[in-house]
Amino acid sequence: MNRKAQRILIVMLPKWLALMILLGIVAFYSDGCASVPSSTISTPSPSIMIDGKFVDEIPIRKKATEFPLKDTSNRYHKYALPTIMYHNETLTQYCMIHHGWEIIKAMYVHETDSYSYVVSIHSKNWK
Repeated sequence: MNRKAQRILIVMLPKWLALMILLGIVAFYSDGCASVPSSTISTPSPSIMIDGKFVDEIPIRKKATEFPLKDTSNRYHKYALPTIMYHNETLTQYCMIHHGWEIIKAMYVHETDSYSYVVSIHSKNWK
């Protein structure tokens, strides 16, 4: 090592060492050692709205592949795919409750600001 490099090393080493010690102290104190215990802070649970009503708990499906639907005549249907539709759209899916193909039509209800679903039996069912 030449003399100029040794001189730069001797000049920069204390500054670099002081910087590393300072960063270590900041990292140690910002790690959460002085945080408030979680029992003193109460956070409200998030509000969940299903069918225009706030519910306390999230409904749990028995299987991750079941998507229930309630039609306009208050009958329940269970499909393997989600029914994501807009006004006047139709979708054909297999109902796991009624064991047949059904035509689902979505209709927007302005008064309740929600969708209602009309479900009819598909004409090509093999029953």
